[in-house]
Amino acid sequence: MIVLSCSHPLTEPQLERLQVLAGGARLRVLEPDLAHLDLDGDLVGQVRRALDALPLRGSDWESLPFLVSLPALSLSAAVLVAEVHGRCGHFPTVVRRVRSRGPVVMFEVADLIGLQDVRTSARAGRDR
Repeated sequence: MIVLSCSHPLTEPQLERLQVLAGGARLRVLEPDLAHLDLDGDLVGQVRRALDALPLRGSDWESLPFLVSLPALSLSAAVLVAEVHGRCGHFPTVVRRVRSRGPVVMFEVADLIGLQDVRTSARAGRDR
């Protein structure tokens, strides 16, 4: 399973938790360079180039399972989700990290959110 890590690097405990949530799948972490985006520049082009630079072929995007740890910047996250959707043909599953309890600021993997499932269930609300 491919993990697109687009935020802070995933720690070993976070990766272990992801592996459990992914049913024990072997994880391959890829880190697109989204840390130094020029916010005054072409955001879509920058995200696209970062994904193009990954060692993935077109068939990989369509056939491999993906988890995406979204970037913190909401606009780049939205562009990333749209770009991944276009390449995969469906919305990805995203990693939800939450701050752990305690005096030291740390984050742990809480769960996975299947955005395609969210989209599918949201369509039912169109009839309201």
